[in-house]
Amino acid sequence: MRVLIIRHGQTDWNKQGLLQGTKDIPLNELGIEQARSAKESLANEHIDVVFCSPLIRTRQTCDIVLEGRDIPVIYDERIRERGFGVAEGMLVKDIDFAATWLLGQPPMYEGMETFEMLLERFAGFFDDIYEKYKDKTVLLVTHGGASIACGYYFCGPPKTDRNEYFCKNCVVKEYIKE
Repeated sequence: MRVLIIRHGQTDWNKQGLLQGTKDIPLNELGIEQARSAKESLANEHIDVVFCSPLIRTRQTCDIVLEGRDIPVIYDERIRERGFGVAEGMLVKDIDFAATWLLGQPPMYEGMETFEMLLERFAGFFDDIYEKYKDKTVLLVTHGGASIACGYYFCGPPKTDRNEYFCKNCVVKEYIKE
């Protein structure tokens, strides 16, 4: 299975350094432009199926990237962003954000999904779709934290830190699972 992963375009919360998580924040003008650029970079890619997070920022990115193409899109809750509970909307610089990504770290905020929970959710998703799409190219339109979970699934723990798997806005990463 060949998997292309794209993170949504920029939102005002990204620009302001606010923790988004599952808050449903739309793309801003730069995010729309980033999605248009991603559309061009993916124009010659053969894609069999698209899985998209149901949040508005990923739906908007997906709509722009696939404009004019007839590719089936499946919206799947399992590839939404990590939930950060009551920390959503806080400035990332005001919390110990790096600690929230440590394996074994209990939830630091009420309602926060642990890193392990995120990794398990993505592992379950990929395990579920593998048999059906093992000879296909799959595009995931998802989120920054989700891109880290994808890297862990396909490559295991990173050599340096989690950010080696992190996708910036509308950047595409590719993984292969034999």
